[in-house]
Amino acid sequence: MSAALGVSPARALAGMLGAGLGALGLGAAAALGAYAVHPLAVPAALMTAALATVTLRRPEVGIATWFVFLSLGTLGAFGDSPWVVSLGWAAFLFWVAIFRAPTKGSHGGELPPAALPLLGLLVLTGAQAVLTPSLEAAMPAVRVLVTGTLVFFAIALTVRTRSQVMWVLSGIAVQAAILGAVAVWEWRGGGSEVGFITDTGALVGRVTAGFGHPNALGGFLVLLVPLVAAAALLARRWRLAFAAATFLAVAGVYLTFSRGALLGLVTVPLVLLGFRRSLLAAPLLLVLALTATPDLLEERFATSSVQGPEAATRYDIWRTAASIWAADPVLGSGPGSFPERYATVRVPGKQYLPSTQFQPPPHAHNLGLQTLAEQGLIGLAALLAVLSTAVLTLIRARGSPERWVRVTALALLAALLAFAVHNVFDVTLLERGGQQVWALLGLASALGTVAASDELQNDG
Repeated sequence: MSAALGVSPARALAGMLGAGLGALGLGAAAALGAYAVHPLAVPAALMTAALATVTLRRPEVGIATWFVFLSLGTLGAFGDSPWVVSLGWAAFLFWVAIFRAPTKGSHGGELPPAALPLLGLLVLTGAQAVLTPSLEAAMPAVRVLVTGTLVFFAIALTVRTRSQVMWVLSGIAVQAAILGAVAVWEWRGGGSEVGFITDTGALVGRVTAGFGHPNALGGFLVLLVPLVAAAALLARRWRLAFAAATFLAVAGVYLTFSRGALLGLVTVPLVLLGFRRSLLAAPLLLVLALTATPDLLEERFATSSVQGPEAATRYDIWRTAASIWAADPVLGSGPGSFPERYATVRVPGKQYLPSTQFQPPPHAHNLGLQTLAEQGLIGLAALLAVLSTAVLTLIRARGSPERWVRVTALALLAALLAFAVHNVFDVTLLERGGQQVWALLGLASALGTVAASDELQNDG
């Protein structure tokens, strides 16, 4: 048979022997890995190698996988340090983006939109972390920004075509579907340890899906809703799958009962409809909100009155954050220092959260105050420079002749508005949410580059 195939018996025998030795080596490595590390260590390594090989040719596949890794890490799939996988894969994607051949839409090696202010924020945060009294407390903030910056550049330098954008949106959709499904499962099983008590005395659970707190999950998912909805509009196939992922993401936001995330969710359809259509649709949406709002939502928002205990707690945290900022208004107290400074700063009448009487709050429950307290005016200016540049880039991309660019840019604008609304009451730029935000800004930057390239072609 070997002769019929044009292969000499000696080469055929050598090939069989090599295959046999390879199989034995692989079996030994699998047994050793299962014994010394983890039963799935070798299969995971093989899958990672295969995925890395595909990513070298199709970087968008690796980018989509990064989003999935982020959600799986949240659910504990990568152990107690999921940031290792997220950071490692982000570094690989960055390397691929830097050293691969130039792609369509690249212009003379210029930095992509929003890259310069993001690098400035990264340098500033790193310098403040070195100067802060507790480098250990500052490391999570630095790690989030480093990971996010790597993914930002991987997306901004790579994504140039409709197909690549759909791959990125597909990864986001899988991420939304996984977290939304886990949230629904958690709610149905009654496994949540966080909740609120209604006026009738009923205890209502709030889902977390591995995020530790419902507000963090809500702030994460509300960013994904407009993007997955945009994917459903743009999809030529799998439209129903994208629609299902959108439904799961919305359900996940609802089941968190995060008021900031729910208010952010309300802004999404208004942005997607556009200004003129929003003016026509706003009265209808208001009537629906007043007549069709579930009783649980009414109960949840009823606890936010100015006399309620949660409002008093928020006010307590906000004024303490303002006092921390006043102590060092230019540079702040340092990244990651808010809990420690909250515990030590003297503010008349200051209290801890009712549910965590022995621990200070982890953040200021307001992104602006959080940034001012930890990084001062210079940090807030750097953050606003990044966000404002991204918004201007997306507004410019809305003028692109390509429908997929316009729809994706509009979805990102909706996500940023929801982000802004939610962060009046919470802080998204933490471990998982921060990585996601910087990655989405990378997609905004990529769209800006594509739109600029289209303008040059039209002018030419």
